[in-house]
Amino acid sequence: MTDDSDFLEIFRDEARGRLDRIVETLLALEKGTGQADALDVLFRDTHTLKGAAGMVGLDDIGALAHVMEDLLSHAREDGALPAGLI
Repeated sequence: MTDDSDFLEIFRDEARGRLDRIVETLLALEKGTGQADALDVLFRDTHTLKGAAGMVGLDDIGALAHVMEDLLSHAREDGALPAGLI
C-alpha cells in the first residue's frame, strides 16, 4: 500500500527533474541558444508541476507554478520571454 510519504517522494523526484530542465531551458534562452520550442517546454513542465503539486496538497507550490504558467502563456502569445523574466 502507498502512503502520503511515498507520493511526496515521487513528487520530489519528478519536481527535481522538471526544475532542472526549467533551469537549463531558461539558461539556454538567456544565452540565446534556446530551442524553438523552449517556451512550450517551459510551459509544459510548469503545468505538470502545478498539477502534481495540487495532487499532493502542496498548494503554495501549485500557486507559484500557476503564476509561472500565466507568465509563460503570455510569453508564448508574444513569441518571446522578456529577458527580465528569465
